[in-house]
Amino acid sequence: MKDSPSPAGWSTDCRWLSFPPICAPSWCCGCSPARRTAQNRWRWASSGCSSIRRCRSRARSRWGQSRAALLVSAVVVLWCTEPLHQLHPAIVALLGSLLVASPGYGSVGLAKALKAVPWSMLIFMAATLTLGTALAGSGAAEWLARKVLGPVEQLGAAAPWVFTVLVVVVSATAHLVIQSRSARSAVLIPLVVSLAPGVGVNAVAIALASTAAAGFCHTLTSSSKPVNLFSEIEGIETYKPADLLRLSAVLGPLMVLLVLVFAFWIWPAMGLPLFL
Repeated sequence: MKDSPSPAGWSTDCRWLSFPPICAPSWCCGCSPARRTAQNRWRWASSGCSSIRRCRSRARSRWGQSRAALLVSAVVVLWCTEPLHQLHPAIVALLGSLLVASPGYGSVGLAKALKAVPWSMLIFMAATLTLGTALAGSGAAEWLARKVLGPVEQLGAAAPWVFTVLVVVVSATAHLVIQSRSARSAVLIPLVVSLAPGVGVNAVAIALASTAAAGFCHTLTSSSKPVNLFSEIEGIETYKPADLLRLSAVLGPLMVLLVLVFAFWIWPAMGLPLFL
């Protein structure tokens, strides 16, 4: 019995493993140094594996972001150098979208990308652009301008002021009808430019004021493409239509007032007179 470990030595002598019934409580409770060492090594190994997985995930994410940034830069360069290679901007955009969804280079699957595309909004925007082109090319825009803004010519000396205010207000509220900013400008600019000389207003200045006011597009989620896109983000709570209405009630009048201040006083001081 001299070689048998005493109870006081069980915590340091490994021979206690020969007594499973006695040593089972110590093993379960983690009282043995060997047990604690094994647990620590397991924790260190698990922590190391988790860190490696996180590093690999971050590396893949950064690599995907770098490839996407490189692709966007290439597309922008091709757009800016269109006179050199004669590729239509739509073709460049299509090639870029196909490449970003390609299996070898892209960072998103083609099926997932197609499901995320707002097809209804794209069709609607294409229809508004076509409508604006038709209005400007057929002469309907000029006819509509004379019907709406023509009576302003009969106001005499107040005609330039009333015409400018009316153009800015109509341009700022046009997003409720025409959702694309380019389409709004395509419809409004021919109207105001054709009528401006008749009321004594500089066509360049009023076109600039109309374009600036037409940029307001915060009233509805369908008022512009960016507002529509960012209104629904998966996993993130964004703004609601009621929030946009409250925001527009404040920003709308401020936008109109700011454009009028620039048109009446600031731009003329900078060399762009409003009145002829």
